[in-house]
Amino acid sequence: MSYTIWNAGELDLDAVMRLLHDRVEWLRNRGSDQWSTYSRWRPEMKASIARRETWLMRDGSTNEPVGTITMSTEGDPEFWTTAERQQPALYLAKLATSVQCRGQNLGRLLLDFSLYHAAATGRHEVRMDVWRTATDLHAYYVRQGWRHIRTVELPHRYSGALFSRRVVPPVINTPPAGLEVRPAGGASTPQAGRGTRRRGAIRASVVRQLSAQHTGSKCGTKFELLPTMIAVTTGRLRSVRTWKPSVPVSS
Repeated sequence: MSYTIWNAGELDLDAVMRLLHDRVEWLRNRGSDQWSTYSRWRPEMKASIARRETWLMRDGSTNEPVGTITMSTEGDPEFWTTAERQQPALYLAKLATSVQCRGQNLGRLLLDFSLYHAAATGRHEVRMDVWRTATDLHAYYVRQGWRHIRTVELPHRYSGALFSRRVVPPVINTPPAGLEVRPAGGASTPQAGRGTRRRGAIRASVVRQLSAQHTGSKCGTKFELLPTMIAVTTGRLRSVRTWKPSVPVSS
């Protein structure tokens, strides 16, 4: 399986919220109170997207959203000390994967991506505060190599189990296997090259032109532009108008 990930844009807000909503429902069906503050998240996520802190991961074959993660450089002062917040660290929040894709290690892929992103932006540590009662989740993070620092219990907060993992370059100097970072050359992918930026610009231009040509067409069961986007992305823009996918591709 291959996946793509990029900074979520304004038009991706609904996809991000759908992933979070589905995960909250999954938790409720299992008797968990985790993320009971979900009802007030939409304006928070809209602001995070505007700050380019939220990322959206899609299936490389179907283009379906399968995961999201938010990463910022500001630690919560109620959980992290002044000395800790002065250190160059990355802080994770709102990590969710598609409930239809269980067993594909997408959570681990997003965690590995956070380590790569931290290294690429000069951060030496990745941190997160986790829902205090989510003990199974705590155990999962420990199995993935994260260290439980301490648990902060505040009456007005539900999170507070603090976890951290050190970033050790140059070991983490490429994106995780199976994950392509897009749009290449953006401000959040500092290692992207000049040629990659040019291909990204060409891709965007072609997609805009073809979108104009297909105005009014329906893309419910078939994403007609996907073959063209793939061809442009890989630098093989040929006679793509005559290329028809052998099977329908979900949008």
